[in-house]
Amino acid sequence: MNVLFSLTNLELGGAQVFATRLANELDALGHNVFIYDHWPEHRSKGLLATIKPGVRVKSFSKNRLVLWLVWKLNAVFKTLHIHPQWRHSLNKKTFEQFVRASRIEVINSHMSFSDFVVTSAKLPPGCKVVLSLHGEFEMLMQGKEEKELNIERIIRAINKSSAIIYTAEKNLAAFGLPGVNQNVPKTKINVGFSETGFTLRNVSRKHIGWSQDDFVVGMVSRGIPEKGWDICISVINAINKSGSGKIKLLLIGEGDSLKNLVLKANSPDIVLLQFGDDFQDYFSYYRLMDVFLFPTRFKGESVPNVVIESLYWGVPVIATAIAEIPSMLLCDSQNPAGICVPPNDNREELISALCHELGKFISDRSYRSRFSVNCAKAFAQFSMEDVSKRYLNVFLEPA
Repeated sequence: MNVLFSLTNLELGGAQVFATRLANELDALGHNVFIYDHWPEHRSKGLLATIKPGVRVKSFSKNRLVLWLVWKLNAVFKTLHIHPQWRHSLNKKTFEQFVRASRIEVINSHMSFSDFVVTSAKLPPGCKVVLSLHGEFEMLMQGKEEKELNIERIIRAINKSSAIIYTAEKNLAAFGLPGVNQNVPKTKINVGFSETGFTLRNVSRKHIGWSQDDFVVGMVSRGIPEKGWDICISVINAINKSGSGKIKLLLIGEGDSLKNLVLKANSPDIVLLQFGDDFQDYFSYYRLMDVFLFPTRFKGESVPNVVIESLYWGVPVIATAIAEIPSMLLCDSQNPAGICVPPNDNREELISALCHELGKFISDRSYRSRFSVNCAKAFAQFSMEDVSKRYLNVFLEPA
């Protein structure tokens, strides 16, 4: 089967990471797999390095000079109000030509801008369009910038698609919009994870100046404020100042804002690791953690990859009860792999609740072990082998 994964960009993000992993899996199964990048001007070299040679990455140009010129010209045209959609028109035309020339049978789009391009493009008969929703539609529906236009685009995208795959129940909010075709087939499929492709590094706590006896709390994510980095730091500072235990905080994420946050904290108990182009190196550091702390307030959250990866390593999670995180951790079962606290706009109350839950793990190591043994069962629902089979079933269903 000729399958095209369509992405807004190849920057670091949950949708991009999952889509590239799924592309690698289908390539291994013998399918002819492509990735189309609609914004090649911005790419993560680290993410590109994870894509297998058999998966071909396409865009409107490979030439860095051409990309730079297009970027600059587009900015000038927008400023002068001369054909402000010029760059998008160039991209869409190239995309349409590529789909026809490569005889693509299924296009699986994973991000909103990509969804809008794919569902407005002139595609050949028989080319099936499957949208995978990860939370961007909800963000656009709640946003202020171009809200009405984005809602029109969302309605058109859903109505022009052959099938919808969603990861979280909240992704179905778009089906409450007036004019949305309720008969578009909808299938809930988890985000899949495979450790294939990761090169494990020989890392230890000693490498970052800590001992085996230290209690280490970790957090890994994108370096955007909404992920809750400030809350993490405040929780650790509060516990350490209270004298109820001395704990370390290992933060792994990119961006100057995160770096400045850690510099401002100025604590020897907090270490920030930033890997840049070698972003896969982060994966080896989960095993240094006793607990994964994830106080996210990100509106686009659905099924966070970092929670799945923590479960893979047997590290219990303490998180805010957002999107699918409670079900990911089996919180309502007899054998939970973590604890969720209610989201709370009151910062001090949220910090207090997280400190209370984390304190249980610190004071009783056997308490941590009871959660850790449940991680394998919680992780099983994210098997890439099972997820890819379910995706293929949707791809193969008659449009």
